[in-house]
Amino acid sequence: MNNKQSMFDYLIFADWPKGLYLAQKLAEKNQKTAYVERLPRYKNPFALFLNKTSQRKFLENFGFLFQQKEGFCLLGPEGVWPLQDMKSIKKRHSPIQNFTYIFNKQIPAFKDNWLSYLALNLTAKVFEGNDSVFQNKGVNLLADYFLFEPSAKKTEEFKKNQTNISFFTAQQINVSFKKGPTVLSLKEKKLTAKNFICLTSPQEAITGLKLNHQAYWQWQAFYLTANFHDYTEIIPAHFVFLKNIYLPWCYDNLLSVFYRQGVLEVWMKVKPKENSIKFIKLAEQHLKNFFKGCQLKTINKPIAKSFKLFGREKLNFNFQKKDSYIENYRDFFHGDLASEIHNEHNLFKRLY
Repeated sequence: MNNKQSMFDYLIFADWPKGLYLAQKLAEKNQKTAYVERLPRYKNPFALFLNKTSQRKFLENFGFLFQQKEGFCLLGPEGVWPLQDMKSIKKRHSPIQNFTYIFNKQIPAFKDNWLSYLALNLTAKVFEGNDSVFQNKGVNLLADYFLFEPSAKKTEEFKKNQTNISFFTAQQINVSFKKGPTVLSLKEKKLTAKNFICLTSPQEAITGLKLNHQAYWQWQAFYLTANFHDYTEIIPAHFVFLKNIYLPWCYDNLLSVFYRQGVLEVWMKVKPKENSIKFIKLAEQHLKNFFKGCQLKTINKPIAKSFKLFGREKLNFNFQKKDSYIENYRDFFHGDLASEIHNEHNLFKRLY
C-alpha cells in the first residue's frame, strides 16, 4: 500500500467502522482515497439491527457477527418482550400493535405507541423527551439482531486488499478549508485531497473549525459480576431494561445490558462529568429486583464512555464548501451501523 501519495481524490475522517463502506465504494471507482480513523475507538452501547445480507457481509470484513435468536429483547414493566416472537405477544400489547417506524399526523397515544418513540430514542444523537416527535427514522426493532465482535486480524486483511485506500489514525485533525485542495494536518504529516468527507462530530475532531457545541448527555458503561444460577441459559446476550416508560429515559431508568461469561456490561445515559455512582447503585438494585435471586457485584473497572448526545438547538451545523462534506448531527444514528451503511451508500450515489 502506498502512503506517499501527494494528492488523494477523497479524504475521509471517521469513527471506525464508519466511512469504510464509502471508502471501499470510492476505491472501486479507482479513486485514490485516504481513510483517517479517529482514535480512540468507541465502544457501542447497542448491538446491530441488520436486515440486509449485504450489510452483514460487509461488517464481517471487520469482525464476527452473532445473531441473537430472541431478536431485540426488552425487559420492562410488562415483562420480557423478545421481539422476534411477535405473534405470541402482539395481540396482548398495544404498543406492539401500533409499532411504526415513521411518524405521521395520525400518531397513536404515547401509552399505546411508546415502543416507536423508544426506537427513535435509543440510538439518536439528540436527547429528546420520551414523547417528542422526531424528524428522523427510528431503528427497526424487528430487524435481525446481531452482536458484533471486532477482529484486528480481519481488519488488517481488509486493509491489505484495498490497494486504492491508504489508512491513517489520529485523535484529532487540523483542516485548512482555503480555496483549492483541502489540506489535513496529522501529528507527523500532511494529507492533501481534492475532496474532504468528515463522518464524526466536528466540534470534537476538527481543530480548524471553532465550534462551541457542548454535549448534553453521554452513554457510559459500568460492570457487574453476575450469577443467575439456574436461569443463566435463558439470559439474553443483550437486552434493554426499561423501568418506567413515563419517566425520562436516562440514568437508571433505561439500561442497555450485555451479558457474557458471568459479567454484565451495563450502559446508561448520564450528564457528562457527572458522578454517576448513585445511579449505578440504583441500576444494580433494579436488576436484582427483576432477576429474583441473582447475585450482582460491582467490578472495580474504569467506566467506559461512549457516544455523546446533543440538544436540538445545537443540532444544525451549517458548513458549505463545494468539495467538502461534514456530517450534520441529523445525518447519522450513533449505534445503528445499518443506518450508517445505508446513508453512506446514499452519499456515494450523490458523488457518483
